[in-house]
Amino acid sequence: MELDWDGKVLWEHVEDTMHHDFCRLPNGNTMVLGWEPVPTDMVPHIKGGQPGTEHEGHIWCDYFREITPDQRVVWEWHGYEHLDVETDRICPLDRRHEWTHANTCAVLPDGNVLTSFRLLNTVVIIDRHSGAFGWKWGREELGHQHDPHLLPNGNVLLFDNGWHAAHPTPRSRVLEVQPTTNTIVWSYETKPGVEVF
Repeated sequence: MELDWDGKVLWEHVEDTMHHDFCRLPNGNTMVLGWEPVPTDMVPHIKGGQPGTEHEGHIWCDYFREITPDQRVVWEWHGYEHLDVETDRICPLDRRHEWTHANTCAVLPDGNVLTSFRLLNTVVIIDRHSGAFGWKWGREELGHQHDPHLLPNGNVLLFDNGWHAAHPTPRSRVLEVQPTTNTIVWSYETKPGVEVF
């Protein structure tokens, strides 16, 4: 919803399955993030999560959709078409009602989409033209992260909750990651180490 300073609604877009985040683009369009069910035949093949915790037999996954000011869809991406049922495993401590639980919708200057898949402990950049992952990182490092964004130097800054992380001592921290080398070049950790949700 776009409001003026007097609270008047100038524009709005409604989808029952939108969640967490959106992004206004330089061309005036809006990128939205939402949930959709994974095709039924894929559900038994998705690995991870607590067995038997699907939502009425279904697993939800994320989509991105670019909407024009007059409500037309001009681009969309469906997570289940690009995720790998073997390697993109749901965190074993979480339920299987969702596959990814994206919590960020950031469109980069080149048009690609930066997002965070919380339940996969993974941050990705989606190539807008192919739909493939141009960058995918964090599986063995992160714990239910949030809010990745691109820095002027090309690195990605994100908040790592440390929840359900592979580390022996989970802790919350802010990380700066260099995508070209997949290395953490700066971090700030809570002292003492605690989990911040």
